[in-house]
Amino acid sequence: LISMAKGAVGLAAAFTAVRKAAQFTKMASDAENVEKAFKNLSKEPDNMLKAMKKAVSGTIAEFELMKQFNQAALLGLPLDRFDEMLAIARSSAQATGQSMDFMLNSIVTGIGRQSRLMIDNLGLIVSIGDANEVYAQQLGKLSSELTQVEQKTAFANAVLKAGAENIEKMGGKAKGAFDGVNKLTSVIKDKTIDAFKNLVTPI
Repeated sequence: LISMAKGAVGLAAAFTAVRKAAQFTKMASDAENVEKAFKNLSKEPDNMLKAMKKAVSGTIAEFELMKQFNQAALLGLPLDRFDEMLAIARSSAQATGQSMDFMLNSIVTGIGRQSRLMIDNLGLIVSIGDANEVYAQQLGKLSSELTQVEQKTAFANAVLKAGAENIEKMGGKAKGAFDGVNKLTSVIKDKTIDAFKNLVTPI
């Protein structure tokens, strides 16, 4: 019975290892596709990646940074203000204890879909109606005359303004143990992806 139990434990461990390897191999394959798309969507991909990593001080993996940049581009977000989104995501992560991945996804998808619920994850309260009114006044038209693109811009402006105000309330950019945890997580993720990239066979 003891030998059978040991055998069962060994099989379970082997199965878990195989499953984890498969997950990491898929992640590596996804990372290569994300990187290719990033290079196509970014005007200067190398400089952009360096700037993004600097903005978050290494608290989010390269794969996630490129993935969210791609998402922002496809959703029609103002890419020249992507650094502001990164700063807000980092600040909100520090304030709430949520991961950088979660917060960056919340602000990118939240702005792209004009979702107040996702923006609420960041601790930001934004009124779509008020955002449209403010931007319409800047353009010299009625809020009812705003196009869909202009409405998205209005919402983005309001979210980024609210996020900047939150950063100021918290005393600007902060550093601490939370950053250290995120940095360690991002390094492990990047190293793991790099290691498994060698196992991915191009089709």
